[in-house]
Amino acid sequence: MYGRGHTGFQGRNTLPALSANVGKIKGNNNSVVKVEKNVDLYWGTRVGIVNTLSIGTNVHVAHGGKIDLPKTVIIDKGWWLDICGTISTSTDLLTVREKGELRMSYPASDLNVHTVVVDYEGKMAASTYCPSTQKVYMSVTYFNTTADFTLDTNLFSLSSGQKGTVSKVETALNYTACPLNGTLDLKRGQFCEVITGASYSFTTLTIEPGAEIRVKGSATGVNLTTITAANVDIKFGGLITGVGKGFMSNRPWGPNCNRKRGYSCWFWYWKYQISLWQYHHPKHIRQQWLWRHGNKRLWWCSN
Repeated sequence: MYGRGHTGFQGRNTLPALSANVGKIKGNNNSVVKVEKNVDLYWGTRVGIVNTLSIGTNVHVAHGGKIDLPKTVIIDKGWWLDICGTISTSTDLLTVREKGELRMSYPASDLNVHTVVVDYEGKMAASTYCPSTQKVYMSVTYFNTTADFTLDTNLFSLSSGQKGTVSKVETALNYTACPLNGTLDLKRGQFCEVITGASYSFTTLTIEPGAEIRVKGSATGVNLTTITAANVDIKFGGLITGVGKGFMSNRPWGPNCNRKRGYSCWFWYWKYQISLWQYHHPKHIRQQWLWRHGNKRLWWCSN
């Protein structure tokens, strides 16, 4: 699906329900898959069968509609799943994280999932299609969230389930500068700085959700900073940032630079960010996003 496309199988007022078997769905941040009344959508459970599904589009399940999903489902990267109907009991683990959003409102059926995880930057909210003052009941075995997540009890009622904590916030490090070698594992709430001109060599580099490595950059534009690691694990929500670092200090945006053409002074940083964006967004949408937001955040260089 491209642009603001909506797609789905036509609903019906009488039974039997239409069974729709789908293997893969790919959309963008404006597209929506609609599961209408008396439609049962089997996504990755009958054809193109998978055990884990990270939804790659926004989904709305209308009242009377039903969606059947794999054992493990991840809602992340800003996608949302909006339920006014039913999620089948086939799913064992439902994870909401990284600006993903689970939206549910009555007349949605009870949420019967073995484990629900609301991880870093995950959200649970009311449906935008069927807002209601009646609560949705959650019948789960485990409900694990970040320590700062609060379940809106005006919208949801946790009828059963054992609560746990994920992505714990750690205390600040005893040092600001990153170590030069060894193993570096940054937990949520922790950061360290990469010093200009230094060489870093790690056996294992792990950046947990909400953790950050900050690259200070060179004020002269000459010194080279390198980071190498035998094993790298940058988890969702983990960051390596160098925004505004790497231009000459004698001018606001460095030598031979202007804001209209050429390469970005911080190209390596945005190349990493853009590579994540490209996975979900068609080319013309990416270019529009870069034009709208890039000029606000980047200085552009002519060489």
